[in-house]
Amino acid sequence: MLGGKNSLVVQPTGSGKSLCYQFPCAVSGKLTIVIVPTISLILDQAKGLGLTGLRMTYLGSVQKDSDVLSKIAEGHYDIVLTTPESFFDKVGNPKPVFLSLSAQGMVGLIAIDEAHLLLSWDSFRLVYILVLLTRGRAATSGL
Repeated sequence: MLGGKNSLVVQPTGSGKSLCYQFPCAVSGKLTIVIVPTISLILDQAKGLGLTGLRMTYLGSVQKDSDVLSKIAEGHYDIVLTTPESFFDKVGNPKPVFLSLSAQGMVGLIAIDEAHLLLSWDSFRLVYILVLLTRGRAATSGL
């Protein structure tokens, strides 16, 4: 991950998978975006991240800070936890804040937590396809 390569990490719950995005963030000093499928998982991870010393925030329906996108753009955070729906704008493009930070070379890693949901039709969400398509647009958008 530190070398910019794609990685797939399969480990049981509680085995420290979050270190796979915390460590590169701490070492690189660049923003890490973690796409998490549900608000409850985001809030659970946010509790644990609060103990690491990394500055984090989240995007989703329970976010109360109306200035959070501005704060992300200004570099106030090391890690952003977001639902797939909150990562994209209404037409399916990554939100401008993420495109801008990426174009500036400030995004070090995009992680997909609970990636098995990509293949699970019973809980599959179309927006995960957009995440994969965003990866395909990396050369032109910087992500």
